[in-house]
Amino acid sequence: MAGLKTASGAGRQIADKTYYLAQLRQKRSELIEVTSQLQVLPANVLCLLLFHRALFTCSFTCPDYSQAELDSSGQDLAKRQQLEMQMDTASKEVQQLQGQLSDLNAVLSNHVASTKLETLHDQHARMLASNHAERQRVDAVYANRAAKQRQTKEVQSAAEQIQKQLEQKVHEMSIEQQQEYYNLQVQDSSPH
Repeated sequence: MAGLKTASGAGRQIADKTYYLAQLRQKRSELIEVTSQLQVLPANVLCLLLFHRALFTCSFTCPDYSQAELDSSGQDLAKRQQLEMQMDTASKEVQQLQGQLSDLNAVLSNHVASTKLETLHDQHARMLASNHAERQRVDAVYANRAAKQRQTKEVQSAAEQIQKQLEQKVHEMSIEQQQEYYNLQVQDSSPH
């Protein structure tokens, strides 16, 4: 079975589908436990913590909450933050294990479908040939685009050079000739 990991030492020797399913179940139960712990914490923890901070920054006292209750709310908030970090970590692990499980399911489905190794090699060779042909087509398009850009730059450069030569000749003309040139340009550009 290609793609299966083998373990060294004591314990499970092959990490197959059941192994990953067990891992997913364990992580799922950890997530449920962390979520339930988050829900158990009082909803007003943040309010109490803000009030607690206000007590230390202001000079008044509050008869409604004892110092022990305020300290407890701060500890609850810290515990909630810690549990949220654990939940994020467990969630990332679950996603990774799901990816590994999907890889193993693909290998297993190929094996169950009695896909022969040479069929897989043929599929691989066809995919490589297709990718190679597509790469060549993209390279040809890119080369054509680069050639067109070079041609465009050459034409623009030639047009700029001609414009500079024309401007130089106009500046060499006498003032009357320049005035006549500009009048002819205005006549050329106006509709007939």
